[in-house]
Amino acid sequence: MRPAIVDMTDQLRRVGINFNQAVRAMNDGRVSHDEDLEQALIAVGDLVRQFRDELKIMTVESRKAREARP
Repeated sequence: MRPAIVDMTDQLRRVGINFNQAVRAMNDGRVSHDEDLEQALIAVGDLVRQFRDELKIMTVESRKAREARP
């Protein structure tokens, strides 16, 4: 499971970087405000938070399983 967690962490980092760049461009006025884009970014943010929370659960469960081994 460890390689999957490492890959998921990397993907989450990449999405976060792109997400931050898009939001920053909107806030700086480099991209005109678009309600559909704003809603899409909010939805992506929600998904990223959910994914991050699930990843945390996976890592905690994995750590507990390793610690429980004799």
